Amino acid sequence: MLKEIKKIKRGVTRITSLNERWYARTVLNKKTGLREYVYYPSSTWISGYYPKGVHFYKWLAGKGWSEVEAVKQAAADKGSRVHYACEDLDKGKEIKINERYLNPRTGEKEELSKEEVDCILSYRDFLDETKPILLAQEITSFGDFYAGTADKIFRMPARQSFGIGEGNNPRQIWIVDLKTSQSIWPEHELQISSYSHMEIDYKKLGIAKKEWSKRKLAILQIGYKKNRKGYKFTEVEDKYHLFKNAYKIWKNENPAIKPKERDYPEIIFSKFRKEQKIN
Repeated sequence: MLKEIKKIKRGVTRITSLNERWYARTVLNKKTGLREYVYYPSSTWISGYYPKGVHFYKWLAGKGWSEVEAVKQAAADKGSRVHYACEDLDKGKEIKINERYLNPRTGEKEELSKEEVDCILSYRDFLDETKPILLAQEITSFGDFYAGTADKIFRMPARQSFGIGEGNNPRQIWIVDLKTSQSIWPEHELQISSYSHMEIDYKKLGIAKKEWSKRKLAILQIGYKKNRKGYKFTEVEDKYHLFKNAYKIWKNENPAIKPKERDYPEIIFSKFRKEQKIN
């Protein structure tokens, strides 16, 4: 995929290319009275500019750049397909073992791999064991200088058995990000922290102001291989202040305020050669 332009909802479009991800929102220009696009970098893209830590760079040093890019692309493909399937589970749908889901890189629907099925099974187990109330999923919104899409907003207890805090408050609000990785990197924490500060109309979700003010953040790793459950639910500290620091780095490296990737045609041909063939 060189470039993907996807309408998310009315007035909001997501533009993804090899090196960029933007959200475009239409606004009214007060001077001209015309509608125009305003572009916001994605929280995922911004978070990626935060230093990844010594363990990541050791891993990077042991691999060639091409291999690293291939691993990242494969992980992104898997993550997207697993997210689609988890959305279906939360809608109460049944998923066949040979279900076909879209590969965003190829644009084709493909059967789920064994590893992807393992992730989906572990998410099912999480739902059946913890019984979270789903308030919203795949909710796209905007912050002061960025945009993003939060995976899930749950109402669920904060039980000690989860390893996520004291008490058993069934009305606790959680913003949860799904990950298929075996490790949680600093950028993952910044990413979900940014979701907590987006413009979310919590009242429409049936959330009281007091509940929303005490919202918690968590990363749910599915297909997790380091415990028997197959998933790991980790509460994350709000690190929005570090996300803003990452934005400063991003802004220094990306001074443009709109996508700079060139447009690619769907079909490539030489007009000169085609005319020659006709003549």
